[in-house]
Amino acid sequence: MNKRLKLPNGFGSITKKSGRRRKPFEIRKWIDGKQKVIGYEVTYESALAFLCEYNKNPLLFSPSEITFDELFCLVKAYLYPRIKERTQSSYNCAYKHLNRLYDKQFAKIRIGDLQSAIRDIHDSGAGYSTQKKARQVLHHMYTYAVKYEIIPPEKDISRYIDIDKDKKVYKKTIFNTRQIYKLFRATDEHRYAKMILMHMMLGTRPSEFLAIEKTDVKLRQRYLIIRESKTEAGRNRIIPLHKQTLPFWIEFLAENNKYIATDNNGIHLN
Repeated sequence: MNKRLKLPNGFGSITKKSGRRRKPFEIRKWIDGKQKVIGYEVTYESALAFLCEYNKNPLLFSPSEITFDELFCLVKAYLYPRIKERTQSSYNCAYKHLNRLYDKQFAKIRIGDLQSAIRDIHDSGAGYSTQKKARQVLHHMYTYAVKYEIIPPEKDISRYIDIDKDKKVYKKTIFNTRQIYKLFRATDEHRYAKMILMHMMLGTRPSEFLAIEKTDVKLRQRYLIIRESKTEAGRNRIIPLHKQTLPFWIEFLAENNKYIATDNNGIHLN
């Protein structure tokens, strides 16, 4: 982000303290005529989220003057504490492609402006996935703006954004029996063959498999619990363990790592 949001009078202040601190961002607020410290946070965004939650009133910002860049700062403060770091990172990357909108007053942005930003992404060589992620960022911003009355509901134009169609680079096919047996034969020499089989027999998303903690694997009862998932329905679901992969689970549980999917140095593969 090129600049930080100018906080309105009476909203409070955020200051980064010098030195090596675990929570360097100090949050202050005028209370009873005195400026008092009300908290410390690790990042500016989390400090702003704390301050927004304390004030409970984003309308302290002038709806008619707030820029696209300033609104994104507010959305980050509101949204990022609720999503995973990987999703935050992908949103930040997508937001960089929307730089032509940064200084525009949000309430005056038109669909042509949004389409021009998407066209910039196309012209840069980025494809469907990047455009889709940018559209998601815009959707979050317009949802926030409507919720806090920065724009009226009928001004939510994010639903009208067109992006390129998804082009399948290659056709996905399931492993056949010959390939599966080949993986089993490779498990004596290749650690990752075991991981592939463990993952394949579970049928989980890659992100779900990477997030499996050893405490969630119940060997005696032959099942595990998926705690982290992309969807609400996918969280805390129980999946049985395939009997042919049980030796692999026993081996991985014996290692001194928190997560099942780690490399030989105990680094979480994510």
